[in-house]
Amino acid sequence: MPGARMKQVQWINRQVNPPPWQLPDEQPVRCREQCHWLCWRWIRTHKYMSTDWDDVSFVISSRYRVAVIRRLATGPSTPSQIASDADVGIAHVSRALQRLRDRSLVDLLVSDDRKKGRVYGLTDRGRDVWETIEAENMV
Repeated sequence: MPGARMKQVQWINRQVNPPPWQLPDEQPVRCREQCHWLCWRWIRTHKYMSTDWDDVSFVISSRYRVAVIRRLATGPSTPSQIASDADVGIAHVSRALQRLRDRSLVDLLVSDDRKKGRVYGLTDRGRDVWETIEAENMV
């Protein structure tokens, strides 16, 4: 019964080394190449990498967003401090902060009710994006 033995080995192998799509926090997706239901290569490239590069592209497409991220990479700051350090208008900084906050790259560190002295900081995702931009010499 070589077939039964093979099935037993496959079952044991699945228990010890589960396929990538059975790892925790993974959702099954249909492969774009239509080769099979779960394509780990597609999950890895599209679920993780494309989002980061979309964010990198979003940041480097505006000099104001780059200036905001660059300043926040050194530590939390207020919009007026960012504007004076980067020598840009406060309106540009405020707009850039709002757009970066919409993408979860920047976080408001004080309550939303506060109107003056609002302190912003980078999220982990924002820090990863900035490190990618610096590592690739994109600014």
